[in-house]
Amino acid sequence: MVAYPVTIVESSSQGQIAFVAESDFTVSDAAGNVIASTIDAACSNDACSNDAVVNIEGPESKEAIRAACFSRNGALFAICTNDKAIRIYETAGWSLKRKLASE
Repeated sequence: MVAYPVTIVESSSQGQIAFVAESDFTVSDAAGNVIASTIDAACSNDACSNDAVVNIEGPESKEAIRAACFSRNGALFAICTNDKAIRIYETAGWSLKRKLASE
């Protein structure tokens, strides 16, 4: 599963669990299989049941993630970073849907 110091854990109504550490996050299913991650090496042999782990585009600035939240239906996942930027991902394919930045 996740092998780095976790600062935020967030779960969705769909059974997905996000583990956040600094500027990276990994998402697993309820069984502990890694679904997606901003970390290339997040998938160890015992955590991945197949090669379908999605590499998520994380924060470019490598600013620490301060908050994370799934939408009620689990279709979206949002993170807020220390530089006051918000990134919203679609959980179906873990693509970046929208990025909002403060001025």
